[in-house]
Amino acid sequence: MKSMQKKAGRPPKTLTQQDKQTIEDMCMKQCTCTEICAELGMDPKTLQKNLKALYGKDPKVRKPVSYTTVFETYRQKGLTQLRQAMYDSAMKGNTALLIFLAKNWLGMADNPAPAPNNKETEEFAKAMKASVKAFSMDFPSTCQLVEDSNIQTHEPAGEPESSRLNHG
Repeated sequence: MKSMQKKAGRPPKTLTQQDKQTIEDMCMKQCTCTEICAELGMDPKTLQKNLKALYGKDPKVRKPVSYTTVFETYRQKGLTQLRQAMYDSAMKGNTALLIFLAKNWLGMADNPAPAPNNKETEEFAKAMKASVKAFSMDFPSTCQLVEDSNIQTHEPAGEPESSRLNHG
């Protein structure tokens, strides 16, 4: 018969439901694997092994279970909560957050870029303005010239003659 000897070394570390909550909270706060391992007092390899046992049947965590998949799941939840807290604080009157969100979400700026101002742009704008003004002043006489001409227009199929506009 072989004698029963005790194994040497540390006893195996297993994670509890309280540890699971700690991991999720730390992932929501964007903590690194090293920081989580320090908090739980374990090596990253041990954490990886324990995460598979702890989250193996969790439908929220993408498979295969690893620190990365657990982190990504709870990281997103943390970012959503942060965004909501920022929005709520801004809506309650936090001026600094209102300014921050306006700049980042609405694209506003303290010093907006001035419109390009060069000679070519100015000349084009003047020409367009003159063209629009001339057209608007000349529009009634242009319509009369078209009506007075002998140009035959093509009627769209099925459109009665009475539906045409008369610019007389």
